[in-house]
Amino acid sequence: MSKNKLVSQFIPWGVMITLLSGLVYGASQQIIRLSANSKAAEYAHRLTVPAEKVELSTSLSPFVMIYDGKNNLVESNVVLDGAKVSLPVGVIEYARAHSEDRVSWQPRVGVRAAVVAIKTNAAGYVVAGGQSLSENENLISRLGWDVLIGWLTTLIITFFAFVFSRSKVS
Repeated sequence: MSKNKLVSQFIPWGVMITLLSGLVYGASQQIIRLSANSKAAEYAHRLTVPAEKVELSTSLSPFVMIYDGKNNLVESNVVLDGAKVSLPVGVIEYARAHSEDRVSWQPRVGVRAAVVAIKTNAAGYVVAGGQSLSENENLISRLGWDVLIGWLTTLIITFFAFVFSRSKVS
């Protein structure tokens, strides 16, 4: 069998393997990222601020922020580099208007958190729970490498299977 014919028959398989690898990565990445919202939502629904201070740049602990009807931060247990930090006003207003908002918040480069903000029944108050995304992002990075290695291995094995199965037929 000619090389051109072999390659042309292999290409659809390579495309299929690539698409399936992308699907596995995309679905798994979303599951890992969205799972970070669970702890954030749990803390937001508690409606109380834990006593433990959380340094967002280094801690994996969940945090809570409470905003009044004028978007003022009333109470919080989270700091960034030792200073108070506040969510963008748009997150608070969206939660107030739509009962809830779920965002990935990046208060500075290298610091990201999953945040769930919920509207309360108390005079326009909004409570936001959050947690660092650093562990989730580490898992996603590892997932990317695993999928890449799996994709390359599958392509190589499939190509050699094509070569050997076609050479037996010829």
